[in-house]
Formats: sequence, C-alpha cells, structure tokens
Amino acid sequence: MVKIISIDKISKEIDDKMQKSLTAYEASQGIVVNYKCFTLLMLDEQDEAIGVLNAYTAYAEIYIEDLWIDSPHRGKGYGTQLIHDLEQRFKNKGFNNINLVTGEVYAPGFYQK
Repeated sequence: MVKIISIDKISKEIDDKMQKSLTAYEASQGIVVNYKCFTLLMLDEQDEAIGVLNAYTAYAEIYIEDLWIDSPHRGKGYGTQLIHDLEQRFKNKGFNNINLVTGEVYAPGFYQK
C-alpha cells in the first residue's frame, strides 16, 4: 500500500532521482532540456551588491525567479538595466521568451512599464 505525506522540502537524493527521470523521459520524446540556473549581480562603485536577478533556462524559455534592487537604489533604472542585460545575453541564442511570475504587491509600476 502506498501513502502520501506532506513535507517542506524533498531531499537532494529524491530531487536528483526525479530530475534524472524527467530529463530521460523528455529526451526520449525529442525534447532538448537545457535547465541551468544563473544570477546577474549588479555592483556599485565599491563592489557592493545593489541588485540581483536570479533566473534559469528551460527549453527555449528563460524564467526570472527573483529581481531585487537594494532599497536606496530603487527608482534609478537599475531593475530595467538588469532585464535589458538579460535580454542581450540571450538574444539570438534560440530562446523565444522570458517569463516572470510576481505578486501584485511587488513593484507593479515597474512591471507595467
């Protein structure tokens, strides 16, 4: 008999097993999986972090997980610069869109632009 439990986080071992199996299935269907996490880090003149864009590639898409600008530096166009940098890095590299999921309370004016 099987059982279902709720947990906060799966172990690395289970995650690796799941990812390997999913990737093998997708490859058997002719799907190219290119999952890769990366971070764009924005530094000021003193090499202090003032902005971060965490993202990953999957298939022909890019997914932005986090976009953060340190509060004293907000409203200066740095978030836009990070997104433009991301776009330029992946331009003409076979990706067809960039996806962002965010809540309505997180900088709605910025995302509407």
